[in-house]
Amino acid sequence: MAFLREMRRKDRDGKFYSYWVVVKTYREKRTKKVKHKILQSLGRLSGKEVRDLRLLWQMKELGEDVIVTKWEKIKVGDSYDFLTMLVCDYLYKMWELDKVLKNDKSLTEQVWKIAEILVINRVIFPNSDYKVSSWYKTTFLDKLLKVKASVVNPSRIYRTLDTIYEKTLQIQQHLADRIISLGFDDFSLVLYDITSSYFENNRCPIVKFGLSREKRKDKPQVLLALCVTKEGFPFYWEVLPGDIHDSTTVKGTISDVKEKFNIEKVCLVMDKGMVNEMNLKEIERSGFYYIVTIGSNIFRNLSSFPGDILSDISKEIEKEGKKEFPDYQNVMKKFPCFSFHSKRAYFYLLEGNENYRYILCFNPEKFIEERKQREEKISSIERYFTQYNKELLKARKTRNKKTIEYQLYSYLKKRQSLNLFTIHLVPHRIKKNKTSIITTYQIRYKINLKKLNLLKMTDGTYCIKTNLPQQHNEYFIVSSYRQRRKVESSFHYLKGFVEIRPFYHQKEERIKGHITVCILAYLIQITTEYLLKKAGINISFQEFISKIQQKRAVDLEIENIRKKDVKLPVLSQNIKKLLSAIGINNENGLFEK
Repeated sequence: MAFLREMRRKDRDGKFYSYWVVVKTYREKRTKKVKHKILQSLGRLSGKEVRDLRLLWQMKELGEDVIVTKWEKIKVGDSYDFLTMLVCDYLYKMWELDKVLKNDKSLTEQVWKIAEILVINRVIFPNSDYKVSSWYKTTFLDKLLKVKASVVNPSRIYRTLDTIYEKTLQIQQHLADRIISLGFDDFSLVLYDITSSYFENNRCPIVKFGLSREKRKDKPQVLLALCVTKEGFPFYWEVLPGDIHDSTTVKGTISDVKEKFNIEKVCLVMDKGMVNEMNLKEIERSGFYYIVTIGSNIFRNLSSFPGDILSDISKEIEKEGKKEFPDYQNVMKKFPCFSFHSKRAYFYLLEGNENYRYILCFNPEKFIEERKQREEKISSIERYFTQYNKELLKARKTRNKKTIEYQLYSYLKKRQSLNLFTIHLVPHRIKKNKTSIITTYQIRYKINLKKLNLLKMTDGTYCIKTNLPQQHNEYFIVSSYRQRRKVESSFHYLKGFVEIRPFYHQKEERIKGHITVCILAYLIQITTEYLLKKAGINISFQEFISKIQQKRAVDLEIENIRKKDVKLPVLSQNIKKLLSAIGINNENGLFEK
């Protein structure tokens, strides 16, 4: 390595002067010592000449790509969120989702790349499929995927949705295979549930009015049936007409899971909305197991139901709940018949044999919450009756008794309290003038104490029924049922972050293609959280994105040499750690391993 060195000498008069030389370092072979060799003497130089030489020397060391410019000649253009795009592209390819479409030789490169663009859009910036083309122009994806913005237009997007719909079964089977090959999960537990999504139009034949989970009775809807593994990875979904009942979907799901995925032994985990005797028998005929919850009216009538014990627990929990810092665990220790699973779950084997087991679960916090909610509901209904009585006393003409009864019925039905009150209407006559008398009514009501006590008896409880073999203990069964939150959280993601609805498509195949895109976007999100958690980083996908979005790429232009390029930022150690957790190390030369 060569460099400039200043040499100092005395002249004949004893005065010091300096001159400059070019020196090279080398290692002597015999002694292995580092020595200096003068290559050239440059004589005496001014300060400016030394600075210029050093600058030229630095430029030479930088190589042929060195750029000479002025600060004001550097123009900064648009900035891009490039890390999020990079992560999504990496995970999309890790799942090999592109190969599902690549394997069809009749499809062009544009189709499978637009499919990826649609999925990434749902992950990062959910928008209508029509607007994806304008969003794409503002992103880093054209540089990452090498797809021109003119290619990503509404016509191609809609055709790609049609293709995705046609390939849905292959995508599902591919995901099931990759879940195993990646070592992420198995199919010992399959969590199944249904949700609804509403529409802005009802021109599609599968869009129907039905029971809305989103409190949008005014909108037609479709149903989404979804199966995920115990870690939350989706592998099967079906879009169904919006007017069918949840329980009628179970038979078709069992058949599909068995035939399409060649799964022999699996345990379905479902809530009580899916449960009826016909469905449970169908699951058993298929050779599958199940973990389900049953209605309180069923388990309350089991001979082993511990009504007296629950009554004693209720008194103790209510007393403890009035304290500033209640300790429910200490209360539950007084009742050792209930085994501890977690602070929110204690369990008790009601009945068990070689075919079925019933496991009663108790949640102290849920108990307090349900008691409080019921008290508030009863107080609210009583206030409604009081206000209604005042309005009836102000009547200016005779009131129709049947109309009042219907209004009360509708109100109590809406509040799910039809059997909680006994109501009768008492006639009340009001004299308006000397000759005119009108008849109105007053509401007289009683709380149905028998019904109230029945409800109180099961506060904070739910009951699990299963046909799993005896080698799976009760703790395992309760844990497995509580995993059902994974499928519930998938719906939360789909609606809250991927923004699956409202829909604007009118063709059935595009609706189904759109839903497949949304589920693949959810797959990217849940995979990120899974890999982060595996690395000991417990943050949500949204927190992860907010951290990596802080580093942005920028367009740079150097005017005097007419050069334009994208400059990537320097990544902090924290961001490198996050990226490394999901498997990105020195990807595209961003940082060292």
